[in-house]
Amino acid sequence: MCIRDRVKHKLGSQELDPFEMRMDWARKILVFECEDGVDRDYEVHDDLWDWVEVGDAGELVYQGDLFVEFESYRPRHEPDKLMKRLMR
Repeated sequence: MCIRDRVKHKLGSQELDPFEMRMDWARKILVFECEDGVDRDYEVHDDLWDWVEVGDAGELVYQGDLFVEFESYRPRHEPDKLMKRLMR
């Protein structure tokens, strides 16, 4: 587990979606720069890939070669909840 990490790169590969006939992301990989000087890369879920940006700092949790989670230090907002609040 790393304590102070940041997202160094967002890597991905695209493939043709035969149903919609458009390119779509097939693999989503985040490269983390850890405080111990090691760069670690993990394939991550769509939600995390879409949410984080290069340079985001936070806490990376992993077990060996397995990604567990990444908690960004920047505040998170649920888009649906935020929209409901703004539409009042």
